[in-house]
Amino acid sequence: MVTYNPTILKKDADRLYFRANMMIVLATLIGGGLGAGAGYWLAGPAQLDPTMCAGFGGLPLGALGFMVGTEWAFLLKLKAQTALCQDEIEVNTRVAAVQRNGA
Repeated sequence: MVTYNPTILKKDADRLYFRANMMIVLATLIGGGLGAGAGYWLAGPAQLDPTMCAGFGGLPLGALGFMVGTEWAFLLKLKAQTALCQDEIEVNTRVAAVQRNGA
């Protein structure tokens, strides 16, 4: 029989927060890398400075990746907060039940 274990919720919330922070970093790096690569690649046919084009491609897509990663991270943090809130509701309900039955 499975029993209630509040430490699982807290560990899951910690894990979700870690994943959320990594989501921001990875989305920023992926966006910036793709933008820089595209800018570098497109500089060849246009006969432009590849470094400058990589910067012009990497910065906006890196910023876009940061914004997307932040939104995804918010959803993961919201999920963690929901679990922690449910745990707090359970604790408060248990205390109220003990006080009602014990008094």
